[in-house]
Amino acid sequence: MSVPTIGAERTRTLPGVTLADALEPHPHARAVLRGAIPPTGSPSHAYLFHGPPGSGKARAARAFAAELLADGAPDSGSVHARVKRGTHPDLTWIVRSGAAEMLVGDIAEPVVSAVAHRPFEASRRVFVLEDADCLNEEAAAKLLKTLEEPPDYAHLVLLTAHPGDLPDTIRSRCQAVRFDAPTTERLERLLESRGVGPEQARACARLALGDADRALALALGQGPVQRHAAELTARACLTGEVTGRPWDAMLASAKESGVAAGAAVTE
Repeated sequence: MSVPTIGAERTRTLPGVTLADALEPHPHARAVLRGAIPPTGSPSHAYLFHGPPGSGKARAARAFAAELLADGAPDSGSVHARVKRGTHPDLTWIVRSGAAEMLVGDIAEPVVSAVAHRPFEASRRVFVLEDADCLNEEAAAKLLKTLEEPPDYAHLVLLTAHPGDLPDTIRSRCQAVRFDAPTTERLERLLESRGVGPEQARACARLALGDADRALALALGQGPVQRHAAELTARACLTGEVTGRPWDAMLASAKESGVAAGAAVTE
């Protein structure tokens, strides 16, 4: 049985990292979550992971979920591997289906109804909601009922880059965990660890403006092609000297990325 992943990105997966690695650059998050890790820690029933885009909230949430679900498991390695692949039945990962809102349908069955059912195999169930600040009014009201009276085995992790946009009633029922934007130097090291050359790593880290996801997108896959085409297009606009159609490569690459993303959603 695969993990329920609801919303537009049904096959969304994230690189597997240990919780220690995910929290290493975030002293506040590390301090808050250190006492929540089982078997000695006592995790809260609701967390609000907040920080700018690309700060590592989602990676930390996945690693944290793995720690919670592995507690008491006979094979913790298998639990971590399935959480990494997105196939653990007691982890539900919610992404919004609306263009700008998380709709009530995104959480009604997958969270509000599902939370009443005991775990399939672990001692806990974990629900992660991306872009929680996008909850519309009806969805927020439904989620609030779950936050007010959660069963003892349920843990909700809300992710947001805009905590101030969440209703006070929801924020007040979650333990806040802050994630800071990575430094340019840290982004350089991250890219170099993925095999990116020092010069390209430095350029992409600076362009990313503290967003690790953007840095990886610029440096890997179609990123270099798109970045080079964008630079040629910008240079042509500034100088008025247009040789060929540099934007064609950028558009073709973007189209290829879009087709791949669409295929992933429909799998």
